[in-house]
Amino acid sequence: MFRLPGGRIGVSVGDASGHGSDAADHATRTRRLVRAGLVNGWEPGIAVRRAVAQLGDTGERFATGLVATLDPTNGYLRYANAGHPAALHLEWTDPLDRVVLTALPPTGPMLVDLFAGQDAWDTAAMILHPGDALMVYTDGLIEARDAAGVEFGFDRLATEVIRCSRSRTPRHLLDGIFGAVDEHTAGCHADDRAALVVARPLIRACTFQPAGSAGARSDRA
Repeated sequence: MFRLPGGRIGVSVGDASGHGSDAADHATRTRRLVRAGLVNGWEPGIAVRRAVAQLGDTGERFATGLVATLDPTNGYLRYANAGHPAALHLEWTDPLDRVVLTALPPTGPMLVDLFAGQDAWDTAAMILHPGDALMVYTDGLIEARDAAGVEFGFDRLATEVIRCSRSRTPRHLLDGIFGAVDEHTAGCHADDRAALVVARPLIRACTFQPAGSAGARSDRA
């Protein structure tokens, strides 16, 4: 998460193919290009499109990502999902105080030069109401395997999100989910796993938790 002009919040979570320094460099460059686009005031979909154009020939490399801008004064969220795992919108209903979980699917393909110069990425919009939260994560979270090779999976993730969301705090939600993944893998090797929760508080709705605090977690193996 990072600050944008006009008091908005920028959100960027992504993953790149491959391992090692080349993959890390590609991910870093992609992230910087997308972030620069948001700082310039571009819509998330346009920021992704122009980043792909600037990346040039990506060879066999590709990246996925969710890019969003959030206005903390009214909860207005605009996002583009470039082939990334579906973000999860948590919304509480009154008076039963039940959580409704909605998956936000990709709005375009992954970031690869095959789609350079095309309007391949749409920008979608939604409102984060007071008390709502948005969870974004990398595929390493749902692809974590146990000793038998069974993946943690999206369905298990959704179940754990609902179970752990009762506390309504990003830290408890993330700790509960990562705890469930650790229990599933039981010490087995796992690729990079990261998740970020953006929450709109019930009180002082214009205040957001900064990145790097209780709202984000990353486990790297």
